[in-house]
Amino acid sequence: MSASCLKVSLDVSPKRNTIARRNAIAQYVSILFESVPRCVLQKERDCPKERECPECQQCAGGLCWNNLHCQNGAVEDDCHETCLGGCTGPGPQDCLVCKDIFVDGACTTSCPPNRFEYMGRRCVTSQQCRSIPPSDINQLKECEMESSKMKKWIPFAGRCTQGCPSGYQILDDTECVPCVGHCHKFCGEGGVLDVSSVACIQSLRECTYINGSLSIQLGAGGPTIMEELEEISVNIEEIDGFLKISRSFPLVSLNFLKNLKVIHGNQLEGNKSALIVWDNPKLERLWLWDNMSQGLEIRNGRLLFHDNPRLCMSEVDKLQNITGLSNYTNVEVARESNGDRAICNSISLNVTLSIVNSTSVLIQWSNLEYSGKQTLLGYKVHYKEAPTNVSVDDLDEESCWGDNWKVNYIMINSDLQDVNRSSETLHVIGSLKAYTRYAYFVESYTMAWEIEGVQTPIQYFTTHPYRPYIPRKFKVHPKSSSEFILSWEPPLINNGRLTHYIVAGKFCADSESSVVERDFCEQTTSPSKPKVTPPPNTLVGSPPPPVNKTCCAAEEKRICTHDDDNQQFNFIFQEGTAKPDKELCGQPSTLYSVLYSNGLFADEGGIENYQTMYGAMFNNESEDFFKVENPIGFNYTHNTTGIKAAGGTYIYFIQRVNANSLSTTLTDLRHFSEYSLKIVACRAPYENEPDDNWFRVRCSPAGLKHARTRSLYGADDINSTTVVVDIPEKWSTSVRVTWEPPLNPNGLVLNYDVVYRRTDIEHHVPIKLCVSRDRFEGLGRWVWLRNVPPGDYEVRVRAISLYGSGGFTSPIYFKSRRPEFDSTPSNLIIAFSCIGALLAFGAFDLRAQEDELIQLLTNSDTSSSSGGYFQP
Repeated sequence: MSASCLKVSLDVSPKRNTIARRNAIAQYVSILFESVPRCVLQKERDCPKERECPECQQCAGGLCWNNLHCQNGAVEDDCHETCLGGCTGPGPQDCLVCKDIFVDGACTTSCPPNRFEYMGRRCVTSQQCRSIPPSDINQLKECEMESSKMKKWIPFAGRCTQGCPSGYQILDDTECVPCVGHCHKFCGEGGVLDVSSVACIQSLRECTYINGSLSIQLGAGGPTIMEELEEISVNIEEIDGFLKISRSFPLVSLNFLKNLKVIHGNQLEGNKSALIVWDNPKLERLWLWDNMSQGLEIRNGRLLFHDNPRLCMSEVDKLQNITGLSNYTNVEVARESNGDRAICNSISLNVTLSIVNSTSVLIQWSNLEYSGKQTLLGYKVHYKEAPTNVSVDDLDEESCWGDNWKVNYIMINSDLQDVNRSSETLHVIGSLKAYTRYAYFVESYTMAWEIEGVQTPIQYFTTHPYRPYIPRKFKVHPKSSSEFILSWEPPLINNGRLTHYIVAGKFCADSESSVVERDFCEQTTSPSKPKVTPPPNTLVGSPPPPVNKTCCAAEEKRICTHDDDNQQFNFIFQEGTAKPDKELCGQPSTLYSVLYSNGLFADEGGIENYQTMYGAMFNNESEDFFKVENPIGFNYTHNTTGIKAAGGTYIYFIQRVNANSLSTTLTDLRHFSEYSLKIVACRAPYENEPDDNWFRVRCSPAGLKHARTRSLYGADDINSTTVVVDIPEKWSTSVRVTWEPPLNPNGLVLNYDVVYRRTDIEHHVPIKLCVSRDRFEGLGRWVWLRNVPPGDYEVRVRAISLYGSGGFTSPIYFKSRRPEFDSTPSNLIIAFSCIGALLAFGAFDLRAQEDELIQLLTNSDTSSSSGGYFQP
């Protein structure tokens, strides 16, 4: 132990001045309470870091109780390997505590050859081992069944043990010998062994002889209680006293005691009964006598059977014949309370399965015809899920377990159904799970005293498959400017055997109207920032912030940004919503007719043949989904994988993915373009499944995602060779610039930046001109630079797209000349005429302003004298 701070938990024993403490270094040890400083915390708290605690420099090994008292003993690392918790020296005899065995004053790992390990801590001789008294049976834990004979201490295999291990038995109370055949294990001390819980059942394990009587009373048990009982009690062969089975609700038979041979009856219940079976609501049979070749012998005592409503009297009669007991009386075995709720004399009933679908089945049978005074109230149809074959042993209509049998009651001559006894009864079992195996049987419902009835054998059916659930966790990752990686997880419930997934997508053209209606030079795509005066040699109007890439109409008040590649939209389409509708970001679409076309069920994987796939697409419903506005410069061509644009990128497509794959890669997509993507899961058809409306039951609803591919580097650059500078007239100070837009930009082009500056003046501040795309196109793809003073210039142009700014073109140089004046007489006359007209117009306008001022002053005085009211 180092001098680190300790986490102290005050666990003080009143008999010892010690305290149990715990730290991160040592195991549990004891320290002197009176030596601990009184500042010990009474609750566990975080101690300071180890380096903050002072070490005991004056003590050996740096160990101390406080600043005045050192800890005695050597450092633990210097102790012998057999020591635990410190030592006083380096040898095994110096240990304070032994890890393993303490023998002859020293610690060791095992006992010497002539000794036996006792209780895992010391060694004893064989005589000392046999002299140890057996455990007191009154001190045994609850449900302990072994007799005191089995509790004797016996030297065996180097250890002093109580009883013998599995596969051995005690010989002459002194040694363990191998069993011949199977071992005999005595349980009990001559009294009654009560088994009243599942935990107590375990105490019967390997018991072969019950030394006393066995009473089983299980008030509850899980659905596997019969299997557990049979596994544990299979070795019991003899019971010295009586056997009593009472109020055991889980028991349906006594076959868990299938190797029981003899009930001696040396101890009897009420001095009379050797086998008591009383008040077991579910007990239906005693033993499977065909599997019990040894039979059952009751050497002394009688039978006592009462209140077993499902146990037919034929079972008791068979037991009486096998045991050879004399006839029982009605007091011993009451016919009125045994089998009163069971069908003991079965009458055959032919039940057939008529119609099966995914959630219900129709069964039918011919009605029973009773004679005499027998009364038929109706029928009970029992059913349950059955992945494997089942039996009626676990039948319990009142069970709390989830896998119990469900019951439908069909009453005859009721208001709901008037059954003619000579006709057939039809019954629908509903609310079933699709693609699930069920077991069912039919039982007659008679008066309690009837001894004849019907219980058909168990039959099975499997419901039809149905529509799978939607694929889960549909994700789209833009891998590059032309690829998406799609991933998903299988549906929560398949409702059939999944065969494949279908991925469909379409190109969502960016809205042209939003670009036309908005001037991106005046209305920027991001909040305005304080204007900063650029230093010399800095371009005015540096690249604007990235465009907020939105795709929704403004009136919808939704923002569908694509800055985050992992942004997800997941729409679940319920049945009945397959209609043309506004999808995300204003794209009208629906995918049902496309997803559920017969061509999608081809055997090949990959993208289906276009003619097959789209043969039934273009009806009124699917047309909306695959309607794409024709962007500028796009020419559609049809091919075998879908519809592509002239550039070889998909406009829309459908891909089939095998069910064992949970991802796919979409290629040949347009750069920085939005796609609407959907996925459905499809199952295999069942035999003779009709094709009408099959798309609503064979494939799942669609999961929806909208995603945008990554940008393509250089796609927004303008070709420098298309930039042309023109000075139309020698007398003009204006310059005209033209260029060709980017061929395939990253989305729509919003505006252009034109930057020009003088090259004949050092540190001349450039001038930037912003031109919207609509204005540029409206002027015939020309831009005028007005009032350009004479001098040498360079001009550069760049495009601003939805993604952001492209690169500037290479500089184009031009010279602006001083305007030349033409002094011909005709031009002079025109010039002087214009000057005269301007002077006359100015004089007239000045006179009009003076008249208006006088009238205004007059009206002001009038309104003041009339109480402040102005009369126009």
